[in-house]
Amino acid sequence: MTDAPDVSVVIPTRNRQALVGDTIASALAQAGLAIEVIVVDDGSTDGTWESLARIADPRLRPMRHAERRGVAAARNTGIAAARGRWIAFLDDDDLWRRDKLATQVAGMEATGGRWSWTAVIVVDDRRRAIRELVPPRADGILRTLLTEPVSAIPAGASTVVADADLVRTVGGCDPAFSQLADWDLWLRLAQRAPGTACEEVLVAYVQHAESMLLTDPLPLLQEYARLAAKHAELVARERTAWDERRFSRWVASGHRRAGRRVAAAKVYLTVARRHRSAGDLVRAGGALLGERAWRPFNSARPDPGAVRPEWLGDYDR
Repeated sequence: MTDAPDVSVVIPTRNRQALVGDTIASALAQAGLAIEVIVVDDGSTDGTWESLARIADPRLRPMRHAERRGVAAARNTGIAAARGRWIAFLDDDDLWRRDKLATQVAGMEATGGRWSWTAVIVVDDRRRAIRELVPPRADGILRTLLTEPVSAIPAGASTVVADADLVRTVGGCDPAFSQLADWDLWLRLAQRAPGTACEEVLVAYVQHAESMLLTDPLPLLQEYARLAAKHAELVARERTAWDERRFSRWVASGHRRAGRRVAAAKVYLTVARRHRSAGDLVRAGGALLGERAWRPFNSARPDPGAVRPEWLGDYDR
């Protein structure tokens, strides 16, 4: 590839050989724009790097960290290598509608936005619809990001396209964060430039047993505390507050789904003590008992109103 692409797609991956192939295919299938797909293998040991070498598409640019450096560092490697005007982020287990990038770029060009996010369909590992996530409005996005206990951008990184110069100006991803690196980046983008919300369902957010939240028990509460400290002045300026209680419950629910009952109970007990919450004491007991109401993602009860978009059929085997 000699001419600069319109969009550079950045996919960080580690030990996801069985999943990343479909994700790469969904990126390479994008229509209406010239693209490059930068896949950064963050020290995989499962043959991911070798499988990337077997994909015969000149638009694919595989890169490798010899040792694991973390998802933020992997994204930064992709950002540094990107040649497109726009950078699109994609997690290594999610899927896109074929006109996802073209739709978002057209939306930003029409509205003057410099970064964009979309509606999302959450699916299980069999790609059955669980629920739809509606995108937040563009006006007030900064306050929404501050007041949500988890990133208000549906499905995190897989929906966002941003002006490459803007991403570099705000410093890319902060390697001090792992699972919250995207939330931190969106906060910095929102302070610097207007965004564009796309109400169309362009992303399938795949929940499965190998989810990073379930398999990588990082100290999320400590990471959340660092995020709150980093943006304390912003929170004060916006006259709002972090919702540590709701975030902690989200962390506990992740432990429960991963079968880490004791870890979940400890988080609930911490919340109960800090906020004098009898309900969280009950949740702690339920986590230890492992009641049937809590199911893994692949057996989650879908929202009756969730409709599987037709475009997901492109990825059926």
